[in-house]
Order: sequence, then C-alpha cells, then structure tokens
Amino acid sequence: TNGAVLTHPGAGLTNEHRLEIAADMLTISTNSRIDVTGRGYLGGRSGVNVAWEGRTLGNTTLGGSVRRNGGSHGGLGGVGSAEQSPNLVYGSFRDPNE
Repeated sequence: TNGAVLTHPGAGLTNEHRLEIAADMLTISTNSRIDVTGRGYLGGRSGVNVAWEGRTLGNTTLGGSVRRNGGSHGGLGGVGSAEQSPNLVYGSFRDPNE
C-alpha cells in the first residue's frame, strides 16, 4: 500500500543488470509494481549505442535487431521495418535467467 517500485538500472555498452527476487511468497499492492521497462539491452541508435544494430544476448550487436525491429527475448520481437528482421529468439519469458 506504499506505492513501491522494484526495478534495476538499465544496461549500457559493457554492463548488464537484473532484478533478482528470492521469496516464498510475494504480494504486490495495487499501487505498487515491478517495472523493468526499458532496462534491457540497448536498441540500435539508442542511448550510448551508436550502432544500427540493437544489442542482444551477451550485450553484443552481433545478431541484434536492425532498423526499428524489436528485440526477441522470450519471443519474436516486433517487426517495424520490412527491409530487415528482428533478431533470433533467445531466453524464456517463463524463466528469464540469462
């Protein structure tokens, strides 16, 4: 009931962060949330990433999405440009531990 937000710092070019929660039971009040929106790998031409490719597993641009296509953690990223493709799917949305 206190409006708490659990999050972590965003990724950069050389660092990755994660939010780890170890609990037997977790209750989140209606005005609190877990929010890691925009905290994953940097997209192409985003933040300090000057490459056209987005960063992907291992925090590298090798195999990353290009030209307005979404990242593919746990499922295929969104298609924003028919000229290029999203990167290959990696990881699991059910167990995001990579």
